[in-house]
Formats: sequence, C-alpha cells, structure tokens
Amino acid sequence: MITCGLDGRILFWDVDIADPVGCLTADGKLLCVACSPSGRYIAAGGVDACLYIFDLQTCELLSRHAGHTGPLVRLAWSPDQKQIITAARDGCLCVWNFFEL
Repeated sequence: MITCGLDGRILFWDVDIADPVGCLTADGKLLCVACSPSGRYIAAGGVDACLYIFDLQTCELLSRHAGHTGPLVRLAWSPDQKQIITAARDGCLCVWNFFEL
C-alpha cells in the first residue's frame, strides 16, 4: 500500500508490519499518489499544483511538472502507462504524456 501526506513523504506499507517499510520525499505537500501499471513508477500530486514522478528502481525523483493553478487532488495512470491524468482544485483535468526512460 502507498500513502502520501502534507509532510511531502510517500510511504510504503506492508499490511503485516505496523511501521512503513519505505519512504520517498517530494519538495511539496502531497495530496494524491498512484503507482504505474508496471509498478516501476510513482506519480504524486501536490498542494503546489505540481506533478511529481519517481522511479522506484532508483528511488529518485525523475521529474516535476507544473500545469495546474490549484492543488492536485486526484491522479491516475492510463492502462498502457503512456499518460497520467490529473485533476485539480482549479477545475481542470490535465493529460500528461509519459515517456519511459
């Protein structure tokens, strides 16, 4: 299971263990998070209206994208992992093309 929070951390949980088993950190406060269909990437949306993309193999932030004018509240990967769709409090949906490295 994956969670995110206003402290900027993305936490990874094992349901059999009380404490997080892993952690990534973004620059901003986070409101939503989703794992890519392949399980290799994490996308997270922030209060700062930015989309963050992490590579789970390297545990590094790959990119940070701005396109909304309000906090991101929902996001989802397309089934083919080629796009990320974000919804924000600005009332807009954005479709981001994702190119795997």
